[in-house]
Amino acid sequence: MSDPVMAMPSFQEIVSLTFRYGVFAFSVIVLFLLTNKSHNQLETARSSPNPDQWQTRIYLAIHGAVWICGISLIFFASYFWWMDQPQRKVYQFSVVNVAPHEFVVNHDLYVRSLDKPGPVPDAPQRRDLHFVVVSDGSFGPDHSFELEYFKNEEKKYRTFRIPYVPEKNLRYQIHYDAEGDSYSLQSLADASGPDFNLVSSALAQMSSGEEFPSEKLGRTRIFNELGKSGNIAPAPNSGDPYCTDNVFQNIVRCTPGPLQLERSGAPAASSVVPEIKILQVERSSVPSKINAIETLAKLPPATRMEVYDSISDPEPLIVTLLDLARHSDPELASKTRRLLSPTEVESALVAAVSRMADEPDRAAAILARVEPPLALRVLARVQMPRLDAARITAQPQLLVPTASSNGDRYYVKATWNPGDSQAQTCLTTLFNQSLVSNRTPEQESQMMANRSQRIIYWYSKEWALGIADSIRDCGARAEFVGF
Repeated sequence: MSDPVMAMPSFQEIVSLTFRYGVFAFSVIVLFLLTNKSHNQLETARSSPNPDQWQTRIYLAIHGAVWICGISLIFFASYFWWMDQPQRKVYQFSVVNVAPHEFVVNHDLYVRSLDKPGPVPDAPQRRDLHFVVVSDGSFGPDHSFELEYFKNEEKKYRTFRIPYVPEKNLRYQIHYDAEGDSYSLQSLADASGPDFNLVSSALAQMSSGEEFPSEKLGRTRIFNELGKSGNIAPAPNSGDPYCTDNVFQNIVRCTPGPLQLERSGAPAASSVVPEIKILQVERSSVPSKINAIETLAKLPPATRMEVYDSISDPEPLIVTLLDLARHSDPELASKTRRLLSPTEVESALVAAVSRMADEPDRAAAILARVEPPLALRVLARVQMPRLDAARITAQPQLLVPTASSNGDRYYVKATWNPGDSQAQTCLTTLFNQSLVSNRTPEQESQMMANRSQRIIYWYSKEWALGIADSIRDCGARAEFVGF
């Protein structure tokens, strides 16, 4: 059996332990080595064929002296190490329920990110960020701590200031005020108590001079999440006027080109269409979509209607906007709802459906994507007798985009009767063949056992709509949900 001290993974770990526990670590190591050595000598003397009693007493005395000296060494080393330590002050606070596409950063603070389960099984996780501030001095009533807030590692939305509140471990949550178009941190309540493991880790890293871990921004974050989930983004069409990240094939931002102005001074519809089309790219980031919505909102109504008419593939732009009004990001959803006036929405839908006079199936699919009352009003204004109003409004296909660090996800919830073995077998085969996983059919069947619902997702509207139809074909219910 190897020496347990020498079997430590590396000299670096010994150094790290020494930094964490000071001279106390040296004392323990020295005591272990010396007592182990003296004990072995004592046992050798005792087990010899002709033990020398005088020699045995000497080794026993040495062993006892080593123990007494070792205990004294530990006591005095610990005392002087403790007295020599600076009197550090520690303050904790947390930012909870952080969405996957949101980042809260301060590289000077220690932070631990803890995933928390979603509201229902299969729902996306959110994060609680626990921050620790360590100072050699004391905190005063005027102390505050800065946190930078990002979305999709692109745009710093604002800097939050956390005030120092004595003897409190406060929890905050990011809040968007639609009226004032601003973000703030809302104080929730005093947390259950300090996380001593987190505090000790922060103090140890501060003592060792290690860099504090913080939220990762940019390529590292995207690469880690893509590698974990196996959800590799499809390569965008190289002919589209979008700015792309060639490493990850992830559309992250659209930089508008020079605007062409009409005689009235307003931007021409053709000059803003490339920027607006990023709204229809599922992998585009939330800030890029918000920029496009703000550009649309600045256009005169007539130019905006012209933009709506100009974009019909892969779907009419007005349908895309109605989806974004249900987006999980409160800012994007609020600004989209504010943009959409009922009159413009109905007129744009009527124009879009009227252009599909020779494609009744496509027209019916588009109208199924909007609220039934709106679909009925549009049907009353278009001359397309082949469209069945009852069939269109019977099963609305209202997608709910959910923001993530890799683009918008579209969640579909399948619900079935647990006693319907035929439906469950059909769904098991469907999910095993359609989802990105390494599960065998047997493993998929075990996963589906004793369940009555399952939530699945992908970054494609077409995929979500298609899988929902397949779920219904299996005899189950499919609905679109967001988180």
